[in-house]
Amino acid sequence: MSALLFNPRAQFDFDQKPKTTKKPHSIINIGVVGFIFVLLMFSVLYQVLSLSPDHSHISLAQYNIKLNRPTAFNRANFPVINSLPTEPLANYSTKVPILMYHYTPANFEAQLQHLQSHGYTAISMGQLSNFLYTGGPLPTKPVVITFDDGFEDQLHSFELLKKYQMKATFYIILGGEDSNHCIGLTRTNLACGDSYLNWSQVKQLEDSGLIEIGAHTLNHADLPILNEQKQWQEITESKKRLEDMYNITVSTFAYPYGRYDQTTINLVKKAGFFTAVTTQSETVQTSLGRYTLPRVRDALLLP
Repeated sequence: MSALLFNPRAQFDFDQKPKTTKKPHSIINIGVVGFIFVLLMFSVLYQVLSLSPDHSHISLAQYNIKLNRPTAFNRANFPVINSLPTEPLANYSTKVPILMYHYTPANFEAQLQHLQSHGYTAISMGQLSNFLYTGGPLPTKPVVITFDDGFEDQLHSFELLKKYQMKATFYIILGGEDSNHCIGLTRTNLACGDSYLNWSQVKQLEDSGLIEIGAHTLNHADLPILNEQKQWQEITESKKRLEDMYNITVSTFAYPYGRYDQTTINLVKKAGFFTAVTTQSETVQTSLGRYTLPRVRDALLLP
């Protein structure tokens, strides 16, 4: 066969007699093989089309599982974030206290015990997003526990959260040149700033199945005083880098210092976040206010 394909004389020398003569039934065999090959191709094509992401009833998580791809979402979220609509189906509203911490309070265990004894169930921001976008179910007395900045001290809180099996959301600063590498997950300048969680410690949080990871900008920037381009960089790069580092979907954002303006809100939404939290004090959460969700500071004050 190779001589026929690559030797021009062998291909066109008609004076040579063929060494063998094709038998009639060989043509039939080729036809049968060809027919089977066509059937196999149709079968493969059908399977590919059945996995098309255009099928709106198949969530991204289910689609990835069918294709044997790793599914990117926080373990504390379940796959719920990957199947939310881009806009809320209605204006849902309910009372869900979102607790805000930076460092581990001295009485943090007492606060967790208070929540437990008063019938609260700790949920992730992803679960709250599911309610705000679809009206999905929530426990009878839901509460969200959040930590800002990603200080190393928060590992003490994490140990207590594990002890009581309570979910929480940690909003992580990345750090960078604008903050002189003094802060955040990638901090390298140890001569300034506090101690922050490092890459492996944040992975430990995420791997636990209790902790959702949220974004808190690159450099803890005061966003409203920045121009739009700089705000966009702070917002989007923090999300992208966390997602790339941990193969997760980062769907919630915390405004540094609790400060924002309408441009900031528009950019957070455009970046693909489903929710954003502030430092305003209130316990009622609404779909219309999903990018300005209020938080409270002391669990012991919750009834």
